Amino acid sequence: MKENVYTHIPILEEKVVIGVFSENSLLGALTEEEIIYDKYTTRFNDELIFKHCLIDNHVTEVFEFVSKNTYLEDVKEMFKKSFSQHKRLSLIFITEHGRKDEKLLGIITPWDVLG
Repeated sequence: MKENVYTHIPILEEKVVIGVFSENSLLGALTEEEIIYDKYTTRFNDELIFKHCLIDNHVTEVFEFVSKNTYLEDVKEMFKKSFSQHKRLSLIFITEHGRKDEKLLGIITPWDVLG
C-alpha cells in the first residue's frame, strides 16, 4: 500500500463490496482489540482485524454507493458535503443501481474529482 500510495483496498465477495481495508481499519483493530502487531504472525484474515474492515464497521470514515448513471457533479457534491459535515467520505463505489448488494463496477476517490 505504501509503495503504490494506496490508502484503501476494497474487500469483495463474489464481486460485491463487503469491506474496505485501510490504515484506519487496521489501527482500529489494533487499539480496540488490543492486538499486538507482529509483522511475521499478524494476518489480514485474523477475525479481530477483519471485522473492523467490514463496510459498516468503520468508525472514522464512510463509504457511499452510486449508480453507474450518476453525474460527476453529483459525486463532487457528495465529497464536498461530507467534508463540510466533518465526515470522511473515503470512497464512492459504483454499481449498476447504486446498491451495496450489487457487483462493483468502479471506485471514485476524492482525489479523482476534487484534486
